[in-house]
Amino acid sequence: MLAENLKLREDRTLLEAKMSMGLADGANADSTAHVQGELAELQQKMEEMSMQEAEYVQQISTLEEDLENERQYAKEYYEKYTDIQDQHERVAEGYIDLSERYAVKLDELSEMEEQRQMEKDKHEKMYSDYLELMRTTKT
Repeated sequence: MLAENLKLREDRTLLEAKMSMGLADGANADSTAHVQGELAELQQKMEEMSMQEAEYVQQISTLEEDLENERQYAKEYYEKYTDIQDQHERVAEGYIDLSERYAVKLDELSEMEEQRQMEKDKHEKMYSDYLELMRTTKT
């Protein structure tokens, strides 16, 4: 579009030069009117190009705003994503900690069960010895 606009300006300059040369040379009115008509057409095309350029500038501005909005959205989304990821890491760490405490409690329970079994075995042995003693003393 810029190249087309430059071409129109160049054509206009050439036509203005032709017209001024024609007037200086005493060219006839038809030739001058023709050049002025071409100048008017070029002027109209240049105005149309300027309007299109303004529309393009507006579209570019709108696209830049949209791009900035998208960047802001992406930034906010990334921040939320990292927050959620941090939360998941904290939950995972908490789960690991809980699992370790659970394992310790299971070990403690296992030791308590062994102690209980040893006490039970001890009491059963004592009871067995008592019964044996009672049986042997009766006879």
